[in-house]
Amino acid sequence: MIDPLKSLPIRDSFSDITLSSSQMEHDKFFWKTFLELVRITKNGGYIYVSAPSNGKYHSYPIDCWRFYPEAGLALAEWATVNGFQCTLIESFTAGRMSDDWNDYVGIFQKCLPEEASPAGFISDHFKSYNVRKFGSNNVTNLSEPTEDFILLTEVRQRVTAQQDEIRALTEKIQALEHELRTAKAQDGAGREATE
Repeated sequence: MIDPLKSLPIRDSFSDITLSSSQMEHDKFFWKTFLELVRITKNGGYIYVSAPSNGKYHSYPIDCWRFYPEAGLALAEWATVNGFQCTLIESFTAGRMSDDWNDYVGIFQKCLPEEASPAGFISDHFKSYNVRKFGSNNVTNLSEPTEDFILLTEVRQRVTAQQDEIRALTEKIQALEHELRTAKAQDGAGREATE
């Protein structure tokens, strides 16, 4: 555990790749920590950040943040205005796999934009939403609702369809019960007439 107000105990330009996975949501000052990640990364090196975009509250010991599509743009700009060269290479919200989480992923290169050299994009290999790729201002696979809302909408639609089916079956049962009562009444009237 590192005090978020203190520098990471690692020298400048130390690593080729710096990773932060499922940490930023617990960091009171994640923007300061991001600057530290950039500081310890070598020029031309990469920074990978994965943090929840949505998912349950889980304090370890605190849970402060969720990350949305423009988080990577803001972090790269924050690094730049603080004297670091930082370029967003890719960002996206990953689709769910086998649990309740959707993670925001941001990949940055410590360099000027004209020096950036992405070899490929992770989002090309996974179900991803709100994808930003270096070299394009477009957001691909745009989705305003989070996957939680998409799943909730699908469940509501299924419930509505089932309610409609239940209503139709109830009406059918009521019609059959009416036919049965009518048939019994006619049968009873027919017996009385023959007696």
